[in-house]
Amino acid sequence: MPLPPWRFVRAILLRSTLIWIPLRLVATATNAMVPRGPADPSPWALSPSAILAVLVLATWLTWIDCARRSEIVFHNNLGVSRVALVGLAGALPLLYSLIVATVVRL
Repeated sequence: MPLPPWRFVRAILLRSTLIWIPLRLVATATNAMVPRGPADPSPWALSPSAILAVLVLATWLTWIDCARRSEIVFHNNLGVSRVALVGLAGALPLLYSLIVATVVRL
């Protein structure tokens, strides 16, 4: 499964990062507003379902942004599959989510 040229990969990864950061901040702020008891985990820690929701939403919004710029058709003409583009759009948000989840729970 071929990937797009590095210039386009970098642009998609940057946009997915710029979309993931505000989504994660909103999810964390929303989670911090919930009242907690003394035995509850840190307000910075999100549940696995919330992490998954942020990841799916970031990937979907990156996909929408690529569609808005007509990059999906362009990359399909280059021989890049849609599966590769979705994987590319979700790669960094997944990595960031795993890193933040690990650091926050320590």
